[in-house]
Amino acid sequence: GGGRTARKGWGGGYREGLSSQSLYSTAVAHEKKRDYNAARRIYAGLAEGADDGAAPDGRNFLQWGRMEARLGKLADARRVFARGLRALPQNTQLMHAWAVTEMRANHPDEARHLLKYALEQDPSDGLLYQSLALLEQQQGGLKAAREMLERGTDADPRNVYLWSARGVLE
Repeated sequence: GGGRTARKGWGGGYREGLSSQSLYSTAVAHEKKRDYNAARRIYAGLAEGADDGAAPDGRNFLQWGRMEARLGKLADARRVFARGLRALPQNTQLMHAWAVTEMRANHPDEARHLLKYALEQDPSDGLLYQSLALLEQQQGGLKAAREMLERGTDADPRNVYLWSARGVLE
């Protein structure tokens, strides 16, 4: 990804010969200026490049999905995250971001499913255990939360955030 040169054009600020990294940076800049339509066009164009066989860049899907979620467009965020996971089926950062989006939208079952699936992909990621523990705690499952934190500290023993959260729940 990041260094490939974009091959085909689409509307909204595309410049022939710009690298995907340059386009991604341009999309982020548009997003910061609250020009969400321009950002969306560039993110979508980068995703189309991935659909056409270019190496997909998880950052594109991650940033785009988070933007849609922040804008309250849950269905669009879900579509972006799902599209990213079709291109990058083991990307636990996308799974985590999607799960956090579902947690914030008060969809704990969807969030739980995504976090458990992410842990199957990377059982050493302490952030996934911490997020799942938080979800369980929010849902009243203190025993399940403690179990997640215990499993997390076993899997990621240097993660001070897991130890801190575990100390709070004890």
